[in-house]
Amino acid sequence: MNNYKKLILLLVAFPAILFARMQNDPVLLKVNHKEISLSEFEKDFHQATRLKGRKKDEVKEFMNLYILNHLKISDAEAKGIDTLANIQSQLLAYRNQLIKSYYTSRMEDEFFSAYLQEYKQKHPKEQRQIIQIHKKIPQITDQRFIKAISLWMDSLYQVSMKNQGQDFITYVKTYSDDKNTSWITRLETSKEFENRVFSLREGEISKPFFTPEGIHIVKLLQKKEQAPPEETEKLARQRWIRKNRLNPDFKQSLIIREKLTEQQPPKVEQLVKKYREQLLLTEINKKEVDEKLNDSSGLHAYFQTHKKDYKWDPVRYRGIVVHCKDKKLFRKAKRLVKGLPISEWEDIIDSYFNSGAAPLVRVEKNDQCLFAIGDNQYVDILVFKKKENIPSINDFPYTDVIGRKVKNPDSYQEVLEPLKADYKKFLESLWISRLQANSKVEINEEVLKTVNNH
Repeated sequence: MNNYKKLILLLVAFPAILFARMQNDPVLLKVNHKEISLSEFEKDFHQATRLKGRKKDEVKEFMNLYILNHLKISDAEAKGIDTLANIQSQLLAYRNQLIKSYYTSRMEDEFFSAYLQEYKQKHPKEQRQIIQIHKKIPQITDQRFIKAISLWMDSLYQVSMKNQGQDFITYVKTYSDDKNTSWITRLETSKEFENRVFSLREGEISKPFFTPEGIHIVKLLQKKEQAPPEETEKLARQRWIRKNRLNPDFKQSLIIREKLTEQQPPKVEQLVKKYREQLLLTEINKKEVDEKLNDSSGLHAYFQTHKKDYKWDPVRYRGIVVHCKDKKLFRKAKRLVKGLPISEWEDIIDSYFNSGAAPLVRVEKNDQCLFAIGDNQYVDILVFKKKENIPSINDFPYTDVIGRKVKNPDSYQEVLEPLKADYKKFLESLWISRLQANSKVEINEEVLKTVNNH
């Protein structure tokens, strides 16, 4: 009976719980019937604020861009872009990378935590701060060398003891192979070194002694019976990095765990969702706008319609520069090309005048036979009236130009970069108008007022 009453209470309470949750995170926006919650919008808004330096009161401005992006995403989904193999493979690779990164980090933390406990058990709390006169001994040496260095170290020890160790630091700086002051704990050094150091009193200097590392005279500066926790962890982590990097067994366990894990790590699905949206936005923008910017017929048609919008100030000169023997030849060349397309002028002049052994005329031009001020010194002087003498060429003493000043371009290729920028805006505006006309957007104005105010 009690169980029955509990079930009735649960059934009664569930709608209230669900309603409360809906109230805590209400639907702010619907784009083509797709719901977007207040929390999702706020998260994206704050991210944009952080990355782009938006002012936090510009909610409505951001809302317009946000809606536009979701209209484009909806368009991409309607066109099946989300089902393309390259999109699917990128999403899968990104998801796997997130999962791997998450578990790598989490499992390394778990392994280090276990290692830290092991480290604390193996390394007693005692610490000793030392300074030493240390001389390394080569692995291959003879007894005479060992005897000599023993006598030398013994003499240093005797001198130190006579002045009560006052000059010990000076001897360390002058003679020792190890000039550092260091803290050591048990199990960090050789057994011979550990036994000698841990038997010293504070301020005491050891007699010379041998270890596998060489010969030493050690002075104990101070003792610590318990290392601070942060210092213990720092030492443990240094050893962990040096000796316990991820090994093949760990990587294998990671792969197994990744394959067997059905529940995704926290935030992975949200990150994958945002990455998917970016992929779709990039792909649909490419198809609707970017790829069309390379369509010569579309660019030509747009240019013809908006030709009056493209004017040069100052004007340009469309033509060629002609170097020849005299003015008579120049006039003949000018008559020869009159009424013909400018693209053919150079070939016509060359075939007519330069078929012999020595050329009579030389033509100077650029790819589009179009010159702005500063493009060509002859055009600057002869057309744009720059006050300079015309440079002469030995074999072609006479120079003049054939062509005309122009205020407007004849071809879209002459204004390709600004034209592409304008054409891109035109394509985007057409696309946006189409999306807005064929889509349904609903905004809960009351919920919108609560953005950043709750």
